[in-house]
Amino acid sequence: MAITNQFTKMILVALLTITSSQASDFCTQLNEVTQDEYVGIFSVREVEALNFQEEVAKPLFSETLMGKSPVVEIIGEFDKESCEDALTQDQITLNGKTYNMIYTIEDYCDGGNSYGYISDLSGSVVATIQDTDIYCEEL
Repeated sequence: MAITNQFTKMILVALLTITSSQASDFCTQLNEVTQDEYVGIFSVREVEALNFQEEVAKPLFSETLMGKSPVVEIIGEFDKESCEDALTQDQITLNGKTYNMIYTIEDYCDGGNSYGYISDLSGSVVATIQDTDIYCEEL
């Protein structure tokens, strides 16, 4: 049993390192393209190099969508009943790689500030969205 636990810990550390590296790459590239240290979800629409695609999907709120750990530890929890229809999914392409932006869009859910995350197409979270701004803290 000890070998299995040790192996599991090694896998988790490796996965966290990969995700952290992906987040760092995404944030560095985003800052280079926008030439701004602080980027909001609405300002990415104006950056032609990001090939912004609006509302590629209308995801329904779910525990796995907005309850991704460690995202929920950063942006907080949202009530399923209040936020069930309050999400949107946009896409940006950054240096040839496509990312999903999933965030709240209804005041009755988020109090007027959008919250969510940005992930690559495999679902690895590379940034969070808080008060409509994109944050690239360690995930």
